[in-house]
Amino acid sequence: MLSTIRSKATSLISYILIGAICLSFALWGINSYFEGASQVDVASVNGDEISYDAYQNQLRNRQQQMRQMFQNNLPDDYFQTAGFKRQTIDQMVDELLLSQIIEDRRYTLDDKALAERIRANQAFYTDGEFDQERYRRLLASNNWTVQTFENSQRRQGAYTQIEQALNNSFEVDEQELNDILKLQKQKRFAQYFLVETSTFEPDISEQEIQTQYEDFSDLYKTQEQIKIDYIELSAESLRDDQPLEEDELSVYFEENKSSFSKPEVRKASHILIKPAADDSDAEQQALEKARDLLDKINAGEDFAELARQHSDDKGSANNGGDLGVITPGVMVKPFEDAVFALGENEISEPVKSDFGYHIIKLTELTPEQVPPLEELKAEIEEKIKSDRAIELFVEQAETFRNLVFESPESLQPVADELGLDIKQSDWFTRDRGVDIATEVRVRDMAFSNVVLEDDLNGDVIELGENKLVALRKNDYTAAEVKPLDEVKGQIQALLRGRKAKEMADEKGEELVAQLIDGSLKWDDLAQSEDYSTVDLPETRETAQAGNEAAISKVVFEQPRPQSDKPVFGGVSLGSGYAVYQFTKVEDLDDSALASITEQDRASLIANMERRLGNETASSILASLREDASIKVFEENL
Repeated sequence: MLSTIRSKATSLISYILIGAICLSFALWGINSYFEGASQVDVASVNGDEISYDAYQNQLRNRQQQMRQMFQNNLPDDYFQTAGFKRQTIDQMVDELLLSQIIEDRRYTLDDKALAERIRANQAFYTDGEFDQERYRRLLASNNWTVQTFENSQRRQGAYTQIEQALNNSFEVDEQELNDILKLQKQKRFAQYFLVETSTFEPDISEQEIQTQYEDFSDLYKTQEQIKIDYIELSAESLRDDQPLEEDELSVYFEENKSSFSKPEVRKASHILIKPAADDSDAEQQALEKARDLLDKINAGEDFAELARQHSDDKGSANNGGDLGVITPGVMVKPFEDAVFALGENEISEPVKSDFGYHIIKLTELTPEQVPPLEELKAEIEEKIKSDRAIELFVEQAETFRNLVFESPESLQPVADELGLDIKQSDWFTRDRGVDIATEVRVRDMAFSNVVLEDDLNGDVIELGENKLVALRKNDYTAAEVKPLDEVKGQIQALLRGRKAKEMADEKGEELVAQLIDGSLKWDDLAQSEDYSTVDLPETRETAQAGNEAAISKVVFEQPRPQSDKPVFGGVSLGSGYAVYQFTKVEDLDDSALASITEQDRASLIANMERRLGNETASSILASLREDASIKVFEENL
């Protein structure tokens, strides 16, 4: 099997089939690798640059993912370490290498497949229907144009297709499958106990604390912070400044009365009689039955009860024939024409449609209504003010942009010209802030070179619809190493935990050695008060995630016990050191193998093929890195 992987990894088809298996692009960040140049680059891969802005986006994405993964238990300082930054740029380099293969081979989705992919995203739906306006609005709110988003989706779709092709390039034969199933379902009997880290209380010297502080100073840095001056122009803030004359409301009401009207509402019930066959005799019989039912209704029998007994529309029959509100264009034309010709509580003659004969009763009729002006004053006033505010915003937006650009060393000319207030933010970091700094684009702009280094106005930022923001630096504090006294307790806890772990491992290894040479008996350990033995689950499938899974993995890698002689060993775990005794193996017999369901077999095959595909992709990625020209500009990270 491994030889198959190696042969495929070196073939040309593997380079073509490489996909987004190792690393996938973040949905809202991929286009930054391919669009436009930046003033500062953090890496170059075969001549393609990774910009500082793209790198910062990826840092934020990884920070958010890791905070969710670790439930916000990671210290903020961790995200400022050189190791975290280097992992991020290495990931981006790998992603760009994969992208270059796709671009070079011109893999993409056709228009039909692209449309299907986008329409599969429920975020773009309103009331169960794909909403084109919502689609464009969501893209715009995330700084995407339709073209750049669809281009990225073509690439993403190509990755998916290639990943499937790579996985499908492997086939697992029956013998391989049975061997894996036998191992997977095999039972192994073992016990274990933990030498727990918490039982050790090592002393930590002042020198050890000092050495840790000096050698890993990046771990104990404050985050750089900035405070900004900013100015906002929004249609919302302009709305309240629009005075209205009393007669404006009535004029607007008269000119737009139709838009305030409540449409006519018609509710109907029906009884449907379908012909029993597709011929004139059956149709005549259906018509006669419909007329008989109409006679009974006219004679005073209950319409709803007759619908329950005789209607061939089973969906409405149980509700007495009730169809609810009838709107134009929903029903077939003969039915609709009859409904809109009836008065309230009137009953139609039998109406013929493609479905059969209908007896229709109009159960409710609410005529079209226009509320009086008094009821609509507040709504009309809001509408007029909003419309005027948007018009004024559009007029002032150009002035706002021009003055921010033309007076790059101050926001005061903008404030004076448009009568706006210059506001001041609280301190915030690159990845966290309050009020205006909750906006990612505001934080990005605040920490951009033009604001931070050149001390100029940042570019105008669009926040949602009809809102512009411009900002400049007010104050800044660089990241610096915290005083030792401030982090001493943190360092001491770290070193104590590390040394306690080392002591637990050392004790565990000592016990394993004594068990192996016979100087210590398992039963004696099991009966001591120091340790509590636990039976390990018999199969890898039933082992719980965490300690059990880690110990089970090692036990299943061990050779079988010989001549009833147990196998002893140990596993270093986060909470201590596990010492185990492995005593017996029970294999899956042929009858049990034959009883495994096809569904379980298919699932295992899919997992094996996916794993083989991943191994191949990893091998190819390593080859790509060896052959690529990669430069990382450490000073810009």
